[in-house]
Amino acid sequence: MLLTDRISHLEDCLDYRYQNKDTPKTLIEINGQIRQGWAYSGDKFLGTWLTLWLMDILSFEKAKDSEYKTLHTNKSLRGLAIHYDIPYIFDYTIIKRHQQEQNIGISQINTKQIGTIMEACFYSIYLDSGFEAGYEWIKMWYFENNKAREAALRSYNNKRVVSRKDLARELVR
Repeated sequence: MLLTDRISHLEDCLDYRYQNKDTPKTLIEINGQIRQGWAYSGDKFLGTWLTLWLMDILSFEKAKDSEYKTLHTNKSLRGLAIHYDIPYIFDYTIIKRHQQEQNIGISQINTKQIGTIMEACFYSIYLDSGFEAGYEWIKMWYFENNKAREAALRSYNNKRVVSRKDLARELVR
């Protein structure tokens, strides 16, 4: 898959259009320590945004006991990534996919690698649009999106998660 195709696919999956096209290019091409740095920063922003959102919808007492506080864990991010078909854009080796399968299973995704990629995606959006716009995007795309949030919580509990594309096919089974 060409880099331009991967960038377009990433923007479609994230439902986000990058203003600076170098940001998604860097995101897709980087690896090793640089991706870890982006992921570290993305993790910090995700934690901050999650805290802001929880404080908006819940009191402090309810927030500390809420299952929503797990939305920033790698296990939850794995479900979010599957829901939005993110694994296909990056390193294809993170998916141990069997030739005959049409859908990937939750246990076939390397949790730490996909968590790192998702956190790097969040940081790329922060770099591209800033803190407030990043918060509004993640609130709409993740925290307040019932299907995405449910996929993340199912993944956190090691239950099966189906991507948006496969959801229709899954419902007729």
